[in-house]
Amino acid sequence: MKVSVVIPVRNDARIGRCVDSVLAASAGLEEVDLEVMVVDNGSELALPLGLSRDSARVNVVNEPMVGPFKARNLGIDTAMGDVIFFTDAPCVVHRDWLSQGLQALSEANAHIVQGYAGSLGTASLDRFIQARYESRFQGLSPGAPVECDTRNLVVQRKVFDEVRFNDMWRRVGDTEFGLAAEHLGFKVAYWPSLRVKHEHESSLRLFLAKQISHGWGAQRLVRTRPNLQWHSGHAREVAGIASTLGRAPWDRGWTRLLLGLTLVGGGALEARLRARAARLEMQAATALDKLSILTGHLLYEAGADEPWPDQVLRKHIRWRPAA
Repeated sequence: MKVSVVIPVRNDARIGRCVDSVLAASAGLEEVDLEVMVVDNGSELALPLGLSRDSARVNVVNEPMVGPFKARNLGIDTAMGDVIFFTDAPCVVHRDWLSQGLQALSEANAHIVQGYAGSLGTASLDRFIQARYESRFQGLSPGAPVECDTRNLVVQRKVFDEVRFNDMWRRVGDTEFGLAAEHLGFKVAYWPSLRVKHEHESSLRLFLAKQISHGWGAQRLVRTRPNLQWHSGHAREVAGIASTLGRAPWDRGWTRLLLGLTLVGGGALEARLRARAARLEMQAATALDKLSILTGHLLYEAGADEPWPDQVLRKHIRWRPAA
């Protein structure tokens, strides 16, 4: 069986470590004909030279227009696999990742399989971010439907004949892809034995900025694709509240204030979280996380530019109409 692994990368030397782990996961799988598609998404820095050491199985293609889902779509177009795995440069896949992915497609009778991502780090900030990630999987059994996340995803090729990643946007495209595929009749299944480990953000403020961007993307998806059915009731509730508040003429000033408070609070809490990581600090960080997502939802405005996390940190988001 021809199997492709698509990994987008932009200015991230960790891609070498990720590729090494994917190649190691193919050891002993004689039935798998593996190709690794590394999609360089407009990097200003050179990728590690070691990527070319296994040229028979590792291919590097270039997508100069920056956007992770544009890069993933190019990987799909270039890949030859009957099954396509997705992961990200900050990840290290488990040694049975490929075999578990193929097994999951068969046992769950699924077209798309969503795996689990653990943490490479063990510091208090890593543990906090990991706990927030894991909250979305609480109560889910193997085979249950779930929103998709491309840090650990397996897709049958035939799905892409019907639906692709929406590459107009930089975040929540994987969620949109999975929900759109389900809407077309494809089955998405959660498979916790399909495992990778992820290197989390090195700063609480950066994590919160990404959550703000994610909330903005989720609200965009709720507004533009109201026909899609989310699995997380909490996500629907937050989106609904934010959608109602977002239509109020008085909310913009308050929303910008929430944005500033979230980032200032994250900066003030980060040192304490690193030093103590006691229950109180964890609870405060959780509250900031939830507030950041809600703030992102509230900041959404039709026709506005999608915010990059670095824009959130540097400019507190300067909105302007999309060209």
